[in-house]
Amino acid sequence: MSDLQINQKYFYSLKEIRSQIHLDENFRIGIRFIDKQGGLPLYEITEIFGPAGSGKTIFLHQCLSYFLLEDDNRTAIFMDPDGTFDPKKIIYCLKEESVDIDSILRRVYVWRPTFSSNFAEKIKTQIDFILDRNLSSSILILIDSLPNLLFMDYMDRIKFNEKYLRSKARFIIRLGMTLRYLIDNFKTTVLVSNHIRSYISLSKTSLTKVRSQTTINLPALGDLWDFFVDNRIYLRKTGKQKRVIHIVFSSILKETFSLIDFANGRFY
Repeated sequence: MSDLQINQKYFYSLKEIRSQIHLDENFRIGIRFIDKQGGLPLYEITEIFGPAGSGKTIFLHQCLSYFLLEDDNRTAIFMDPDGTFDPKKIIYCLKEESVDIDSILRRVYVWRPTFSSNFAEKIKTQIDFILDRNLSSSILILIDSLPNLLFMDYMDRIKFNEKYLRSKARFIIRLGMTLRYLIDNFKTTVLVSNHIRSYISLSKTSLTKVRSQTTINLPALGDLWDFFVDNRIYLRKTGKQKRVIHIVFSSILKETFSLIDFANGRFY
């Protein structure tokens, strides 16, 4: 018997840990494929990634809309380095719901940071502001998009030298630890959008000697950021009104994929 088999009782999945500490709360987002499984988990970091035009920003707006719709005591902070926040997207997402849109928008704080270096301090200040005034029982932090938040301080750099890579690593670690601290201490849920990085792998078959190419799409920011992600969802456009949504991994959702509909400015 291997050491892994002997010590198997010491290994726990994130799903088991959640059940032990009673973090079994979810929230629906208006997408049947996900809501049938209970919705997205609260108090975790969920990442949505995909190519440009796949609908990541709309996905975040829809999650924000339904998060605030479920509870009048919830608040959201939309970190917006790209300037993508649009109140009209919230109207589109909730137009089939019976709700006062103004009551939703009053509970959204939009922050457009200009530098990423002081992110940890600034986000803590925002959380303290909300909690000191008893404005929220639960907070949703959205970042659209995560890579652009990182690259704001380095747009003038042509060469990605060793100093840049060290700065990038420090930022990712500080970001992940800050978000995890907020989740653990202030009933915070985090949703982020991420770009993709594409790799082309070349292979040569022994029979035909024909070189084939395979494109592999992975989330940006690499393995260091992967350490902090609890749920990862891939979104890809397949038609004007269709998207493929793929649960890459999750603490509670099934790791599967499905076609979802996109119409009138929202997903179904």
